[in-house]
Amino acid sequence: MADVSNFDSDFLIEKLHGLRKALEPHFSSETALPGTNYKMPSSGHCAVVSTIVHDLYGGDLVSTILDNQSHWFNRFVLTDGVFDIDITGDQFGYPIIQKSKEGTLYPNARIRSVRELNQETKIRAEILANKAGVKKEN
Repeated sequence: MADVSNFDSDFLIEKLHGLRKALEPHFSSETALPGTNYKMPSSGHCAVVSTIVHDLYGGDLVSTILDNQSHWFNRFVLTDGVFDIDITGDQFGYPIIQKSKEGTLYPNARIRSVRELNQETKIRAEILANKAGVKKEN
């Protein structure tokens, strides 16, 4: 995992744009939450993408409820502050990548533990990361 504590938010956003670009062609029913209604390619991928982001860059997993659905994203402590960053918000009509000061991106957000990820989500994240060719940085 990369040590992002020395990154500023603009640098991390640049990295995450590259990650999203790598992942998006591989979004599919195999990597989405089962039963997803596909409004956007990222629909049903928030937990797996957040897991991949966490595996690559650390930070915290965070979730909230949007449109009566659980939605996962990431929180990072960076040189210019603590930020919530979501790279799958487009499934809800938001920009593809959003950044906001900690706790202001979405209401009622809460930190989640990696232990709360179910095995099915972990498997989908591994499939998506492998298809996109993204690996943990050592």
